[in-house]
Amino acid sequence: MKTRELGTGWKTFLTFSAAITFSLLLVDVISAGVDVLRMIVEGMFLTGLLSMVFIYLVSPLVVLLERGRMGRLWAVVLTYVIVFGGIGLLLGFGWPGVVAEVRSLKADLPVYRDKLSGLVTLVVARLDFIPYFRDFDIGSELMPAVAPYLNTALRQMTMSIVTVLSLLVTVPLFSFFLLADGQQFKKTMYSLVPNRYFEMTMDMMAKINVQLRSFIRGRVIEAFFVGLTIVVGLLLVDLKYAAVLGAFAGVANLVPYVGPIVGMAPGLFIALVELDSTGEILWVFVLYILIGQVIVDTFILIPILISKVANLHPLVVFLSIIIGGQLQGVLGMIIAVPVVNIFFIVVKEIYRYLLKGKVAFHLP
Repeated sequence: MKTRELGTGWKTFLTFSAAITFSLLLVDVISAGVDVLRMIVEGMFLTGLLSMVFIYLVSPLVVLLERGRMGRLWAVVLTYVIVFGGIGLLLGFGWPGVVAEVRSLKADLPVYRDKLSGLVTLVVARLDFIPYFRDFDIGSELMPAVAPYLNTALRQMTMSIVTVLSLLVTVPLFSFFLLADGQQFKKTMYSLVPNRYFEMTMDMMAKINVQLRSFIRGRVIEAFFVGLTIVVGLLLVDLKYAAVLGAFAGVANLVPYVGPIVGMAPGLFIALVELDSTGEILWVFVLYILIGQVIVDTFILIPILISKVANLHPLVVFLSIIIGGQLQGVLGMIIAVPVVNIFFIVVKEIYRYLLKGKVAFHLP
């Protein structure tokens, strides 16, 4: 009797252990599946987002060719030939110089690191009246703290190169099919909308389309001219890496408020290290802050390209950027403003149609 009870207890224990082991394995499998699914969704989201930007940029040329009595498909094909042919010519002429600048910058990074360390040492020496800085040692305190961030940045840069290479293939393909057959796709999506919401949906999508089109084209043009201004200004004082620094400043300018500060930091530091003349260093400061941001961006480009599009309070824009950065990093900071704009358009359109009594929402 005792043997049978003991055998039954062992069976119960083994069954219970097997159930726990299986549950833990199932949780691991589900967790891995969720991670893979998240990576796929994020990759699809980025591909879709960049495809949308590309479509908004090239669609005017497609429409222009269609007006010349060319079929939609051939208009898209010719647009691709013109756009990528132009990019190929630019890369053919400018790419060797850019590659040379990047290689030179990579080779000079240890020199700049040492000079930065010396600059920090000089600043700390001037602050020795503060107790914390009296025994401050850069080698034992600052560099070990910075090293993990540098290693992480290098790993992310390697991953970014792989991501960029894959996007260079997927984005043009995805955009081609959307451009060639986008109208049919739109009709299919609209056919799924119930009749009582159809008019509201059409108005809403038309306004969103205008906002996105103006915002994307405006921001890209703004980034291009800010970057071009920086390149020309840096070439005037013969500063090294002018093309790379200008391109970085232009791309960073896509992020409101924070981007311009980040974009000017490398140029200002390299100017302090490389230039001997105080007047030339002062010119670089004036170029980034006064000419690039205040005159070109704030007084010329933003009033023409952006002000009529992003009708948001500056506080709303600032909070949107912070939240976007927390959720999706740099990409979230770039897309935060148009996403919030779309949200306000949707809310306003629903409210407007509710006031008119043209639409009503019924809970199931």
